Amino acid sequence: DTFRPAIFDMAHSAHQLRCAGVLEAVRISRMAYPNRMPHASFVSRYALLAPSEWQAAHEVDMARARAAAPGDESARALCEGALALVVEDVARYQLGKTKVFFRAFLLEALEQRRGNALATYAVVVQKMLRSALWSRRFRLLRLSSVRLQALRRRQVQLSEYRRQRAAAIALAAAGRGLRARILRRRLLAAVRIQAAGRAAAARDRVYHLRRRLCATRLQAAVRSHRHRSAFTARRGAALRLQSKARMASQRRAYLRDLAEKKEEAKLSTQLAKLQARLQAEMEARQNAERALEAGAAADEGSGSGAAVAGDGGG
Repeated sequence: DTFRPAIFDMAHSAHQLRCAGVLEAVRISRMAYPNRMPHASFVSRYALLAPSEWQAAHEVDMARARAAAPGDESARALCEGALALVVEDVARYQLGKTKVFFRAFLLEALEQRRGNALATYAVVVQKMLRSALWSRRFRLLRLSSVRLQALRRRQVQLSEYRRQRAAAIALAAAGRGLRARILRRRLLAAVRIQAAGRAAAARDRVYHLRRRLCATRLQAAVRSHRHRSAFTARRGAALRLQSKARMASQRRAYLRDLAEKKEEAKLSTQLAKLQARLQAEMEARQNAERALEAGAAADEGSGSGAAVAGDGGG
């Protein structure tokens, strides 16, 4: 035999287990009840394999059994009822005081059935969720389509209303036009009649006015002369008043401008005097500075001459 790590020899391992008695112990264990489980655990885990009517009838009992202590009679009775419904062969399990014992492969079968049931429930839950989602989507689509249809119908009805309104307005305008034309014809006939009557009356008035025309002209000439004389007198008085008022206004403006000019001339004269004084002071200062510079230069020249003379005598 070769003994090296990471190498598994199935025949050698089986021979070792057989020689150690492990396989015989497993066989003996499987001949009895190798799997066991408390009553409450069995009810909470495998009660879903029972019919739905039984689950609905024992819903409260199952909730109590999940929290029951080991050896509880109610949990044991509930477990016995569930076993009778879930396991058909009574010889494959044995109900104890605190636990239920299973033959070999029974627990695996129950687990497989539980997995299939959970898968079925999951499919049902998914189906319900998908149904709810698609129902909600369908309701949204239906609401959207209803709104779109309502908008479209509104647009069609609005267009139809506008068309009918335009037609009604056109018909009303045509009716009003026809009535206006008929009324106009009647008014023209009445106007012609009235014009003929007014013409006859006017001719009569003209005849009477011509008789009074000479007197009217004389009266008009007199009134014209009177009004013209009064207008001429009033216009002359108004012109004289306006000329006096303008003369007074111009005199005040002239006096005000003259005072301003005098004040400006006075200010200009003062400014010129100040500028001349400032110029004289600046010139005097410059002359004084030049005199000081000349005196300083003379003093320096006399000092240097005396120094030269002293050096010659020495």
